[in-house]
Amino acid sequence: MDIKQLQYFYTLCQRKNISITAGLHYISQQGLSASIKKLESELGIPLFTRDGHGTYPNEYAQQLLPHVKNLLESYEEIQEIAKNSKAKISGTVEIAADLMLLDYIPQGTEAKLNETFPNLTYHIRSADDRSAMDAILKETADLAIISGPVDRRVFQSTELHRFPYVAVINRQDPLYTKDSLCLKDFIGHQIVLPSSETNMHTNICQKCKEQNIEPDIKFLASNIQHLMYLCDSNEPIAGITSSFYCASILPRDFKIIPIEEPNLHFTIEIVSARSRSLSQAAVCFRDWIIDASVQMKKLSKNKK
Repeated sequence: MDIKQLQYFYTLCQRKNISITAGLHYISQQGLSASIKKLESELGIPLFTRDGHGTYPNEYAQQLLPHVKNLLESYEEIQEIAKNSKAKISGTVEIAADLMLLDYIPQGTEAKLNETFPNLTYHIRSADDRSAMDAILKETADLAIISGPVDRRVFQSTELHRFPYVAVINRQDPLYTKDSLCLKDFIGHQIVLPSSETNMHTNICQKCKEQNIEPDIKFLASNIQHLMYLCDSNEPIAGITSSFYCASILPRDFKIIPIEEPNLHFTIEIVSARSRSLSQAAVCFRDWIIDASVQMKKLSKNKK
C-alpha cells in the first residue's frame, strides 16, 4: 500500500467514475484499475461495486474513507513542512565536471532544482577527470562529476550510471562482420581511444595489461566525431569508446559493436572527498543529481 493508491481510492470514492479519476491523476484507466485491484488484494476485501453507470464505494470502502482522508491530510501537511524546510536551505555549491558528462542529466531538472531549493546556487567549472578530483582535494570544489572508477579510499563516490564499452569499426575492417568483440580481437589493430585525460583511457589500458595485451594506441580522440574521423582509413584502425558517447550518433559507414569483457564498464559518478564533510547545500545538490539519474534510468527502461 502506498500514498498513490490511497489518493486514487479517495478520488474514486468522491467521483465514482474511473475515467474522471484517471484524468485527474494523469494515469491511464487501465493503470488506475490495476492500482485499485492491487489495493483490494493487499487489504483482502472488495472496495467498489461497478455497473454501467459508474464505480461506487461499498460498505468497506465507506468505513475506510474517513481514515484515508485523515492520512492524506497528514501527508499534505508533511509535504508542506518539507517544502518550507527546503526553502530555508541556502548556500553555493562548487562543481567540477566534464561538460560532456553533464549531458547525461535530463533537461528541465535545473528548473526543478531551483523550484525545490530557491536559495541554493551552484557553479560548474569545466574540468577533465584528473583536474576535477584535484579540485576536490584542494577544496576548491565540493563535488565532481567524472568517469569512473575512482579511488574509494580517498573519495566518496556514487555511481550515477554504467555504460558498456563499444568498438567503432569501419565497414572495410575485417572486424565489421562480428557481432561482439573482446580486447584480444584488437591485436594487430591500431587503436583510437578517448583523451588520456579521462579514466576511460586508464581503465582500458589496465584491462589490457591484466591480459598481457600491449595495445597499439596511435591516436587519442577529443570526441566521437573525431574518433570516427581517425578510424576512417583502409588500415586496420578501431575506435574504443563508450555507448554513452555513441548514443546520439548514427555513424555512416561504421558499425558499433559491443565489447564483452567482464568488469569493463564506463561509469558516470558523482564524487566528494572522504576527508571533508559536505555542506547541507552540497548534500542537497548531490541527492538531487542522484535522483535525476534514477528517473532517467526509469525512462530509459520504459522506452525499451
